[in-house]
Amino acid sequence: MPGSDDLASVMVSQPTGGMRHSMGKIISWSPDTFENVVLWNGLEITNMKIADPVGALSYTSDMWVSVIGIDSSGQEGVTQWVIWGRLIEPGASAATQALEFMRTQLAAQISAEIFAARIQSDFDPLVAERTSTEWGDPTNGVDPGPAVTVDVSPAGKALVMIGCNTISSSLDSASVLGYEGGTIGFSVSGDTTLTPDNNYIARTSVYKYASGSVTMADGVRVVSTVGIMVPVAVNPGSNTFTMKYAKSGSADLLVVDNRSLTVIAF
Repeated sequence: MPGSDDLASVMVSQPTGGMRHSMGKIISWSPDTFENVVLWNGLEITNMKIADPVGALSYTSDMWVSVIGIDSSGQEGVTQWVIWGRLIEPGASAATQALEFMRTQLAAQISAEIFAARIQSDFDPLVAERTSTEWGDPTNGVDPGPAVTVDVSPAGKALVMIGCNTISSSLDSASVLGYEGGTIGFSVSGDTTLTPDNNYIARTSVYKYASGSVTMADGVRVVSTVGIMVPVAVNPGSNTFTMKYAKSGSADLLVVDNRSLTVIAF
């Protein structure tokens, strides 16, 4: 058999342990079970062990691999073979080939699971009111929040999405509902401390002009859904995001319900 002049050393016990490093060609490969047949030096070796299971996600038939034969005790009789890694020819497509495993179905599933773990969301349908112009929690006894805790990577970024249903109205002497309006925002605690930022808010308000003739008997009242999505820089680690509220300066109160908070950590 061509190229098999030293196969005797593979098939018989050696007086001392040893290791050999060579190249082989995959002639049969199962992407689901990693079962394989590798052609080495003219000999077909079945089901070599896999040293790099992540890299093996991109293995296919007709691929060249680095293989290692191990007989550590010298008494095994048949050398144990391991696929050590994939061999790639340098060239324009080398980097693309190296990343092929990241495009497999399994890799996509793993990526989706990792990404899903970085998305945290909280929702509260109850009506919340805020009667202060200072940022804070609801003042009508409703639980604070919504709030979520996320683990931020060394990239130090988070995408924050807040929203709610709300009522805004103008002040009118004939109105029995008063003047409602304000803003929603968020704070951050934990490995980062951030107070609500007036650049990162959703505002709800309706005003009547201070001058001019107004013929309406009552004020204007608008029911709407407001929201905002903003990226923020935070410290890596555990960070808790909590929704906060403030009424407008001359309003009687802020009224919101169906409050939602979603944070994607990067």
